[in-house]
Amino acid sequence: MKRIDRVLRQSMSDATPVAIRRSVERHETQQGVVLALSDEWALFANLNDAVILDGYDVVRRAEIIRAWHKPLFADYLTRHNVWPPTAPPGIDLTDTRTVIVSTSVSTVASIACEEKHPQKLLIGFVAQWRKKSLWLRTIDTDCQWEDFDVKLRLKDITQVSFGSAYERAVLEVAGPFKSRNSEGAFPAGA
Repeated sequence: MKRIDRVLRQSMSDATPVAIRRSVERHETQQGVVLALSDEWALFANLNDAVILDGYDVVRRAEIIRAWHKPLFADYLTRHNVWPPTAPPGIDLTDTRTVIVSTSVSTVASIACEEKHPQKLLIGFVAQWRKKSLWLRTIDTDCQWEDFDVKLRLKDITQVSFGSAYERAVLEVAGPFKSRNSEGAFPAGA
């Protein structure tokens, strides 16, 4: 764990790209630059397969089982991206609730509960909060707003992603959510 912590902290201090593997998705490697750390969460600027910055992931630190430096494309990234990447303003990694609130203020977020539902990602916005859970209004695989909310326990959430080209495309195709009970739409700023 000390080595993982050292790699994450170095990435955060000098914008060195890193790769991680997590216990909930052992076969998947995520690449990015660490932008912020708390005791529970790590915020990454994602590097997609085309070596382009594409959104952000917030993952539970306890689930990171391996981390290593990935400097192969560092020079390319410096020349072709806005570098170094910076955290969006207002991101709060204090606890699960603040992570979700701060990452989905004006747009949708992707939320994963990989231990309970492997390979399932829900995209939407928080419709309602409870003490230990939330109700998420989701967009289905056909980019249509669901007419029901999905309950997620906060302790089951393993990853929150936001700001990627995929999330922006899904939201644009789905359009703003229009409540049957009001004339307002959410997300307003998207």
